[in-house]
Amino acid sequence: MDARLVAKYLTALKEKSGLTYEAIAEKSGRSESTVKNLCSGKTEDPRLDTVAPVIYAVGGSIDEMYTGKSKDVVKEI
Repeated sequence: MDARLVAKYLTALKEKSGLTYEAIAEKSGRSESTVKNLCSGKTEDPRLDTVAPVIYAVGGSIDEMYTGKSKDVVKEI
């Protein structure tokens, strides 16, 4: 997984949510240091099973991170 993409997306979600690193860690079940490392891009090759709970804890989604499209957007068929 691209560490820069993860860091950029998580940082934006963190700012939007107003949550602290500690609160995100509690909600995601990951350590505060893991959350900080993901947000700063220090985790070189973050794994999906590490990143996903953190993204979900701040209200994001993996699909949204990769596509840039909000998960709340309903596609017309």
